[in-house]
Amino acid sequence: FPSHDKIRDLLEDEESPMLNFIGSASIHQPPVEVAQMIVKAIHFDVKKFRSLHPPQKAFEYLRGQVHNLGVFVILSHNLGSTHTDIPLETFRGFAIADDTAPFIVINDADAQSALAFTLLHELVHLWLGTTGISGELFAPTNHPIEKFCNQVAGLILLDEQELEEIGIFSSEEDLNEKIGKFAQDRNISRSMVAYRLLELHIVTGK
Repeated sequence: FPSHDKIRDLLEDEESPMLNFIGSASIHQPPVEVAQMIVKAIHFDVKKFRSLHPPQKAFEYLRGQVHNLGVFVILSHNLGSTHTDIPLETFRGFAIADDTAPFIVINDADAQSALAFTLLHELVHLWLGTTGISGELFAPTNHPIEKFCNQVAGLILLDEQELEEIGIFSSEEDLNEKIGKFAQDRNISRSMVAYRLLELHIVTGK
């Protein structure tokens, strides 16, 4: 993907304005407050996102909204050849919180339905002003920033009240079917839905 330094130098030569949303939020704020800030800034319409099919179109809509904010969103899963493919558990995405040329890079080897959550997770990193790499997004973690980014991204894509309709199920098979349909209808991944159900204690793990 393009060199961040070269793009930054070009933008500085053009005297592009600094982006004041970089580092404008804190993990001490309520996640819902930061979610609302991001939705407003990128003019994100969740109903439009859900109406677009297949999930790739929904992701491209979200990617366009983020790009319009001045963030470079790159899709890549290697360093230039198939011999350097990076596994998903090592790299799902990373963010460069630069107030002139912010970058988000997403591992496009992931499922199309998972890319939107990864993009928003990394966008929260920009709002927090934290540069870093994210691996398995839904793995148990005590890292406060990663947990916060997951919470905010989840709130942008999915209202907590919607999840309550999955709360009643007759068997594990029934639950899996409900999660699958629920996720498909909203252009999000099954993993994200399962993670949010566990996070909110709507269902419990074994």
